[in-house]
Amino acid sequence: MSRKVVTIAMALLVACAAFGQITVTLEDVDTAMIDPARVDLSDASILFHGPVEFYVTGIRYEGLTYTAVLEYDGGDTVRVRVPEYFYEGLPSSIDLSRVTAELIEDGILLNNVVIDNDRFSGILAPTAVATQLAVHSLWMDAAGVAPDAVVVDQLEREIAVLRNELSESERMVREKELEIARLAGRAVVHTEPTDAAWATANDRLTRERLSGFAAGTAASGSWTTTAAQTTQTDAAELYAKFVVPGSHGANETLVTLEARATGSGWRGYGVHFLASGSTRPWLYGYGRSYLVWVTRDPERYQTDATYVQLYRSSSDVDMVLVASKMVPESIGSNNRVQVHADRTTNELTVTMNGRHLFSFNDRGFLRSGTNVALRALGSITFTGLRVSE
Repeated sequence: MSRKVVTIAMALLVACAAFGQITVTLEDVDTAMIDPARVDLSDASILFHGPVEFYVTGIRYEGLTYTAVLEYDGGDTVRVRVPEYFYEGLPSSIDLSRVTAELIEDGILLNNVVIDNDRFSGILAPTAVATQLAVHSLWMDAAGVAPDAVVVDQLEREIAVLRNELSESERMVREKELEIARLAGRAVVHTEPTDAAWATANDRLTRERLSGFAAGTAASGSWTTTAAQTTQTDAAELYAKFVVPGSHGANETLVTLEARATGSGWRGYGVHFLASGSTRPWLYGYGRSYLVWVTRDPERYQTDATYVQLYRSSSDVDMVLVASKMVPESIGSNNRVQVHADRTTNELTVTMNGRHLFSFNDRGFLRSGTNVALRALGSITFTGLRVSE
């Protein structure tokens, strides 16, 4: 092993010690303590992470695996730092050969981004910075990628455009109704369509499977719990979780969460549901589960807007984003988020404050769960939790 490779490996071991559950003060580290002969690079991978960054993972030393980011300064220096996000389940392939882009009213519609044989689509929207775009919406197509599915791809692009146009038309109708009401000096109430199962779920699904926080326990983070709410206050804990037991998994399940964030910058809250099989709840994922997640991440999305997202967790370390939508609500306000899980159609529908955001069809639908887990990033107060069937 060359001296240069060993030197880089030792730097990575020091820089990313936090991910090996080690507390290290960099000024106190003596690199002579690291035995180069015990550095294992056989599974190491370097992945493109951005314009001047590389994501390095799979470095092993004394039974632990380490990960770091190399950041090139454009000159003769590479800075080693701990990644803000740690994923073991990095994609093995990204195919951009059939990506299509279409200018729509909300921004740019992208289709056919293929990651590990799953096809994603999304909308990029302008930001206040003229040279930057933010992710407005993101979703994973339910069907796998067929080599010659040109006709299917075209139809899906047309459907995405039509859905976007429908959403914009509904927004314009609401604005016109409010304007009419203002001119007439009366109130107006906008009602969502009631022909879908999710639209009537609150009235129909009344059998309570779990409610409140009294039966819950902290799995990671710092939690203060009363009869009415529970608050997570550890700003350094990225994956704080509070587990509430309760079996659920009927043909239809309705998960209701109410919460708000305090403070500025990166914040997030949500709930893992239809959850089972977690043995290390302090890690990134949470067993087999879905996660509905409300977040504000100015550095990643180049905007202070709030996003509502849906993740699918397959283990305590592997979790993938399957849908995302920008919303006008502030993450600092007390918002009500609901997920209607319908296993007869394999569909999950997400709403915020009674407004439909998106639906996702999962061909590998999770059928049942033994608990739910609140999840917090930063200072978060949860004021409501209920699962009904």
